[in-house]
Amino acid sequence: MSEDRPVAPRLLLAALLAGTTVLPAQDRTSPLESGDVRELVLGSPAGTRVEHFRLDLEGDPADGAPMGVLRWVSGTWVEDGVPRGLRLETQTIFFAAGARVIHTEVLSRDERKLVYREVRPGGGRTLVLEWPAGGEPRVLETSGGRVQRHLVETARGMFLPLALVEEARRGAVLAGPLSVFSPLAAAAEPLVVDCRDVAGADPGRRELTLSRAGGVFAGSFTFAGDSLARFQWQKGGVQARPISAADHELWRRRPPVDHGTGE
Repeated sequence: MSEDRPVAPRLLLAALLAGTTVLPAQDRTSPLESGDVRELVLGSPAGTRVEHFRLDLEGDPADGAPMGVLRWVSGTWVEDGVPRGLRLETQTIFFAAGARVIHTEVLSRDERKLVYREVRPGGGRTLVLEWPAGGEPRVLETSGGRVQRHLVETARGMFLPLALVEEARRGAVLAGPLSVFSPLAAAAEPLVVDCRDVAGADPGRRELTLSRAGGVFAGSFTFAGDSLARFQWQKGGVQARPISAADHELWRRRPPVDHGTGE
């Protein structure tokens, strides 16, 4: 299987705030890829896991207003009533930017597909990666009225970002240099991956860490059993902490207007 790498929040916000326009009608292929969808609601087949998180800068108090919220969904991909594989999705809201990121991955025997959609007032960006079994991964990216298509240069073992995290959650042995697809760069990125039990912690507590060339921290994910206990995108940057579904819904519907806005 393949998948996910955490992305640097400052780069992400820069990408979200970059100017874009609506894709011409003839290039639209679906409501998601055209940007018509502002939010996705997944059905919940048996075994679907839904986790909710608040996003804060490292060191921010846990009882203050978050800078955003995130929902992480993992479960069976069902098509025409038949289980086809694994479906993963994160929906992230950044309050100050008024921005939303929808990241979906579907993995089956026949294909791996990633859809990464940035939605913000007045525009957005969509990237679609399609990787048929035995074929080459292809990217279609739309932004600012431009449509770009290209092949992804990578070894056969490239991971998709969310799938990599799910592999670690399931106890897979992950170590050494790995190729991980980056939706921001629209390319494969070499990362050093390490997944191990946390010394001195409760049984079942494990941590997945990701590093770039030169040992630069690229992210970490901590698991308590099969639950995602926390994760962080970069040193000193945004970190995610679990919250209840009710708290997630409260913040999503009533975002803190004064968080990072100067109001």
